[in-house]
Amino acid sequence: MLFQERTVIVVGAGASCELNLPAGDQLMTKIMQALAPNRNAHGFGNEPILQTLVAQLTRDHGHGWAAPMARYREAAKKIVTALPYARSIDTYLNSQQDDDHTVLLGKLAITQAILEAERHSYLRRSNVDQAGAIDSKGLTASWYIPLARILTSGHRADDIDKLFDNVSFIVFNYDRCLELFLYRMVVEYFAVDQASAQQAIGRATIVHAYGSVGDLFKRNGENSTVPFGGGDGLDLEQVALGIKTYTESADEGTTAAIRTLVREAETLVFLGFGFLAQNMDLLDPGEGSGARRVFATAYNISNQDAAAIEHKMVQKFGEVERVLRLQDLHQGKRRKHFDLTFDSGTCRNLMDNNIFSLADQ
Repeated sequence: MLFQERTVIVVGAGASCELNLPAGDQLMTKIMQALAPNRNAHGFGNEPILQTLVAQLTRDHGHGWAAPMARYREAAKKIVTALPYARSIDTYLNSQQDDDHTVLLGKLAITQAILEAERHSYLRRSNVDQAGAIDSKGLTASWYIPLARILTSGHRADDIDKLFDNVSFIVFNYDRCLELFLYRMVVEYFAVDQASAQQAIGRATIVHAYGSVGDLFKRNGENSTVPFGGGDGLDLEQVALGIKTYTESADEGTTAAIRTLVREAETLVFLGFGFLAQNMDLLDPGEGSGARRVFATAYNISNQDAAAIEHKMVQKFGEVERVLRLQDLHQGKRRKHFDLTFDSGTCRNLMDNNIFSLADQ
C-alpha cells in the first residue's frame, strides 16, 4: 500500500486540532491572552515575551528603551482590539505589514502560543532524542495513523529513503507535529537509528506556507534546531523570525515552491483546511493543476459553503481543456474539470474512508 500517484496533502489548522493544537479562533484567543494589558512595570504579563522585548530593546537602545517599550504596548493593545474581527492571525499580520512593532509582537505571541501548544499536544512525550512507544489514545485516533499505514506498507528498512517519493505536504500551521510524527514512525516501525530516520525525513517535501517555530533536525550541517515544545534558553525573537506573513512567503520563494507542487500534483488532499482567500491565492498555480482528483474535509461546513469552496477550486485548479466529471456530493450535479470528494467528517474520517482510493493496493 503506497500513494498511487503524485499526491500533495494540504494541512490546515483543523488537521492539527486532532493532535490537541489550537485552531484559528483558539490560536487568536491565546494570542490575545498573552498580549492582554498587565499592571506590572512594563505592561506585559507573559514573561517570555516580556523578557524577549527587554533583551531586544536593551540591545538596540541601551538604557533608553522606555519609549520603544511604549510602542510595543500600543502594538499589543492594537492586536488585542483587532483580532476578534480577523479571519486569522495570518490575514491580520499581513494587513499590518508596514508596522514593524505589530508584526514582530504578533510573531512573538504566535511563537509562544505554538511552542506551548506543542508541549500539550498528543506528541508531548516525544522528542527527537528519545523515541518511546506511541501510547496516546488521542494520537492513535488522529489522521496521522492512516497516513502512517499508507506510507509504511510495502517498504522495508533498507528503502526508507523512498518513503516520501510520491507524497508531499503543504502545511499552513506553524507547529512541527507532522515532522516529529514522521520521524517517530520511521524509528519505531522500521527499527532504524536516529540518523537514518532523520536522513529519510530530510528527503520528504514539507513546505510550511507561513514558516514554523524552527527546525527539529539539523539541515546541511547547521546546528540551529528548536526542540519540540521549546526549551530553556530559547531565543524567542530568533525563533519568531521563522514566522512569515503572506508577503514574506511570496518574497522568499515559498509561493513558487507551493504552486509548483499544486501544478504537478495528480491528487490533492485538503485536511482541516479553511479555504480562506489569501491561502487559496497562495496555492493558485496560475495555469491550473494537473490533479484529476481532489479530496477535502468539509467538517461543519454547510452545503452552501461547500458549493462556494467547489467554485474556488475550479477557478484555481481547473483546466478548461480537461473534461473530467466532478461529482457534487451535496447537490447531485455533475460538472467538469476534476473529481471532487467532500467528506463531512474529520480528517481521520477522510483518510479512513478513502484509503483504498489514495493508496496503491
